[in-house]
Amino acid sequence: MTSIDEVIARSRQAGGFSEHRRFTLAKSQAIQKMRQFALADPHFYILELIQSAVANGASFIDIKLENAQVVLSYTGGGYAEAELSQIFDFLFASRDNVAQGDLRLLALGVNALMLLEPREIVIESGDGTVKGTTRLVIRGREDVVEVGKSEQPLRGTFIRATDLKRSKITGRSALAPHELGPRECTAIEDRCITAPVPIIVNNRPLFGYSSERSPASLFGFSRTIRFDEGDLYGTIGIAARPTGAVFRLVTHGAWIQSTAHSFAPDLQIGGVVAFDRLRKTADHAGIVQDGVYEQMWLRLLPYVQQLRAGNQGLVNYQLAQLDGEHLAPAAAIALMRESGGAVLVAPSHASVGTRAEHSRRLGQALELPVFIVAADQQVSMRAIAGEGARIVIPDFDNPDELRFYAQPVCSPPPRPWLQEPSVLAPMPISQVIAWIGAEERVAKYLGSNPLQAFAQSVGAERTIAATLYSQAQPGHGEPTLRVEVRLCGRLLREAHIETVYPGHVLVLEMPEVRPALLIEPMTPGTLPAVDLVVSAVARHLTGELERSARRALGGMAHQEVAPGGGAASMIVSTIARAAIKRLRKGPGGQARVAFSVLDPDIDAAILQIPVLETLTGETLSIDAVASMMERQGGLLYGVVPEVAPDLEGLDQANILALGLHTERMLTALAGEASYVRVDSRDQLASYHGALCRDVAVGLKTYTSFPLLVEGADPTRWDAAEQRACAHALVTQLKGLVEARDNEVTQEFRRQALRHLQWFVVHREDYALAIEDFGLNDYPMFLTAQGRGASYRQIREVFAGAGRLRMLDGMASDVAAHFDADVAQAHTVQPWAGGIDLAMNPYVFWLLSKAGPISGLADFDFFERAPSDVNFPTPPEFIERIVVENAMFQAVLGVPLASDSDGAVLVVAADLNSVYTVEQIRRAYGVAGLVRLRAGEARSESVVSALAVAASELLERIATRIARGLLDRNDEAFEPAVLCLLGFAGQHLKFNTRPDGVIVAEVWNTVAQTIFDLPIFVGSGGNPISTQRLIREFQVAAYSQQACDWEQLEWATDVLDETIPAYCRSWILAHLHPQRIHRPAASQAAIELAQPQAVQLGPQTPQDVLAQSIGHWIERLRPDSGGVDFGQNLSVRIEENNYPPDHRAPGRPSALMIMHVNSGYYNDFVAVHPGDATLQTYHQVGINPAHWMTRWALDAGPSDPKPLAWLLLAVYAQLNDLLVAVTNAHELTFQQRIYEALAAGSLHWIEQPSPVPVHAEHQH
Repeated sequence: MTSIDEVIARSRQAGGFSEHRRFTLAKSQAIQKMRQFALADPHFYILELIQSAVANGASFIDIKLENAQVVLSYTGGGYAEAELSQIFDFLFASRDNVAQGDLRLLALGVNALMLLEPREIVIESGDGTVKGTTRLVIRGREDVVEVGKSEQPLRGTFIRATDLKRSKITGRSALAPHELGPRECTAIEDRCITAPVPIIVNNRPLFGYSSERSPASLFGFSRTIRFDEGDLYGTIGIAARPTGAVFRLVTHGAWIQSTAHSFAPDLQIGGVVAFDRLRKTADHAGIVQDGVYEQMWLRLLPYVQQLRAGNQGLVNYQLAQLDGEHLAPAAAIALMRESGGAVLVAPSHASVGTRAEHSRRLGQALELPVFIVAADQQVSMRAIAGEGARIVIPDFDNPDELRFYAQPVCSPPPRPWLQEPSVLAPMPISQVIAWIGAEERVAKYLGSNPLQAFAQSVGAERTIAATLYSQAQPGHGEPTLRVEVRLCGRLLREAHIETVYPGHVLVLEMPEVRPALLIEPMTPGTLPAVDLVVSAVARHLTGELERSARRALGGMAHQEVAPGGGAASMIVSTIARAAIKRLRKGPGGQARVAFSVLDPDIDAAILQIPVLETLTGETLSIDAVASMMERQGGLLYGVVPEVAPDLEGLDQANILALGLHTERMLTALAGEASYVRVDSRDQLASYHGALCRDVAVGLKTYTSFPLLVEGADPTRWDAAEQRACAHALVTQLKGLVEARDNEVTQEFRRQALRHLQWFVVHREDYALAIEDFGLNDYPMFLTAQGRGASYRQIREVFAGAGRLRMLDGMASDVAAHFDADVAQAHTVQPWAGGIDLAMNPYVFWLLSKAGPISGLADFDFFERAPSDVNFPTPPEFIERIVVENAMFQAVLGVPLASDSDGAVLVVAADLNSVYTVEQIRRAYGVAGLVRLRAGEARSESVVSALAVAASELLERIATRIARGLLDRNDEAFEPAVLCLLGFAGQHLKFNTRPDGVIVAEVWNTVAQTIFDLPIFVGSGGNPISTQRLIREFQVAAYSQQACDWEQLEWATDVLDETIPAYCRSWILAHLHPQRIHRPAASQAAIELAQPQAVQLGPQTPQDVLAQSIGHWIERLRPDSGGVDFGQNLSVRIEENNYPPDHRAPGRPSALMIMHVNSGYYNDFVAVHPGDATLQTYHQVGINPAHWMTRWALDAGPSDPKPLAWLLLAVYAQLNDLLVAVTNAHELTFQQRIYEALAAGSLHWIEQPSPVPVHAEHQH
């Protein structure tokens, strides 16, 4: 008895288990759905089973088909018990996993077979031993599975289904009946003629007993060739008639689809092509035309060329390696897949000694074989190598290429990791290019053509692989997002991105391209492609960063965390984003500060993890920081390494040791008005030795004088002198508060305001009567409505029945937007119900000594609703969301009327009490009704759930605007935009880096989505995003350009002049220099070295002239380089391919060209999400043949006039190339050149002197 006979005989026996287990099917609903809709014809289950047998390695297949039973038996291949026991899990396996293809096909076939409701399906598979023989029994009508060891050994596999109910598929098939049996016979005869193994159906060999994989000839073809590459095989030929020029596409022995494909207009080619990696459509009746499909046609090209050359029969082409060895396709494919790719060199290059050596060394560096392949076949080689293979084409024009590839392969970021790395979805180049092109400022100076050319050069459908790591110890300075861009595993670029999601490392693996294509500017004077890619990718992965941070935090709540490490930085950043500061009055009247995490997905236990450290080494949690603020009058103190502090007389145990990033996070959490950076503690005001310096409440003991003074003690003076001292100090402090932005820094104003607030509260308690000097009517206390309230108004509230309350949020004060005109205006009358003050723990602490003041936390999150509160009905909502959970039922919506006074009402379960949730209304701009369910419901949990729902509600509105479903013609557009921008503006923070660059931080992913919407109308009528405005504002604020901020002069080039009032109001409120946090940074002014007259040494005159140009450009340029380009210029006079100057007669070569970041690696690039490189090095090439260069060189150091003209010409071209350089800058530069020339100070410089530090960047 042959092997197949033994398997057939066993398939007819009842059989049993020697040991087994029983379980019910998992994923039953999904399986049922797939069962109903998987296949185009219900009889095609048999094709799936045949394909699974072929894929499993069958050498002979026998099928018995009857109305009530089907049995498929085969020899070869086989399945293990672990595979069969989870067979239905393979229904959901990836189609790209070729290794599991047989199991997936078996699962699909069995699942489709169950549509006939068999009483039982039995699968047995074995290797000839009892131990190696597995039996699977599916009780089809019960969805019960038994699996275990068979009681008898088997060498082979059989599948048997009994008691089929064919009535279940009656009328659902177009197949014709067949003389041999059921309609499955027709399906086999139609579809399996090219099967590579014999198939016997009801004892008849439908196609003979041949095991030939490819037919020797094809009917209707005049000349044919056969080929076999392992996974790709078949027969193709020249069709006798055009209608016969079709290809039958086969997978695992079954014909799936016929299609025509034109390789050349003069060739009528068709045939049978078997390619098991082809992906089938959902119903398995067709082939998906994807990358694998295109790969198949590319791999057929060499055989088409042989067919054209007249060859026929079984053919094989061979691939030549650079070392002279020739390999058949199957061997070449195996070598490439084993090596992970190949280096491809064209025959014309391989014959050139230097280029052959270049290719050989490249292959050695990459550990890849080197094949000689014609240029027109190199694309097909990428397809042959398969997905993930590295196909490298040498760049013979770039000798630095070998130096780059000689680098060692990068390792993963060093452990410890906070969690396992996240492998992100591959990003197609076409998508990344679309992201870059969507950036209006990039499009402004780059245009679309270079982007499309780059996509074409790289391959639009090729992808960038991304992996995200979370490091416990980042291993570099300030916590950032570190981005490593790798090419063939080598480091191409490293960028550090300032982000509100620190502690991550993003590794981007670029598709194999010439390194120079990524490093070189896309067009002269612009950024390298790699920097644009980094910026765009980092910006669009903020959601992934947020999710990664959440996952990492999940394991930190009960772990030890080192202050200053990646985990600590991630915790502080997360709390800054997800928590609010709340106040209540303590027993002694002090401000009791608490931070509440409103995000239900974040464990509040992270508030108790020590993540910060004081100067004395004590570690503190955020909860401990809140207690520290209570002891220090609502203030928090810190130092940073970049600014030397004056700590004399201060309690260092209450001063935090911070880095710049952690300081920004803590400032965002506590509020700018609550945080004090300890620097040199400036002298704000003085009178005969009595000094008002930076406030240090809680760090030192002050005298009882009504002003916080140090130095001389005024309480020892006589009454007249004390009054004179108070008057002098108050006058000076008031002058600082009222000074314009260009006269005094923000921190000076804030410190002076704290002194005045202290004075007005403590004045009446002092033993000596001192007048208020008009401060009682001075609007120095910020209300929740953004207005200034005076101390007299607050005292009137204390004296009456009104309520003085401080709302939750981040600390703020009038110092950030104080206007002297406001101070002189008449005061506002108190509100009828009292005054709601903006969050400021220092103010709360002060005022609690003067009268009854409460924080929202004193009332919990719920507050009794007034009787006349208004709740809009659902039709008045722009969008609404319904929420139901164990705690409540709720309807939230954004009111259609932008001036709606609607509230978020909470109705108690007993219907006897109604509350408002002010926090949600103010934070999200929503109204709604919440009905509590019976039982315990903590208010904090309710508010957390409402915050999630409100955030989703705003996302829905943003999506409507993004899709054009809500536009300017809709009456709901204005209130929708007001709501969205109102929410997003709360999460926008501007900070100043030590180098003066303005950093915009968006603290919420929904807010970032809103900022990306085309809400505003730009110049020319084109829509622009808020993000575009934010960047233009950064440029204007950083460059300190003089403009009328109230008239939005900085935005005239980008905004339409007919901007609506509501948009203008938002811009004025949020994009204003007063919104920029500029921490104290007192430093000694840097003395500028006086330039020495040049003494020509071993340097050439060209070197010295280049140094002189670079020196004077940097010294005299009035621009700051802006947000998109840095200041640093490297000037060289060198031969190069200078483009023609189209503005000059005769079009001579231009004076200069600009390169950006020309090095391959070790270039530190600071990048900001969504923007171009913040600071980088520009290499300026000066044309030595240009007449101006020759004039300057001929004149030499003795005549500065040619140098002056060169400087004017170079800066004029910088104005033309750089967005941040304006015509006004050029005029100023020209004036400075003239003044330097007239003063005799302009001359050649051998070594550039230091660049000045601008006064406005100092405290």
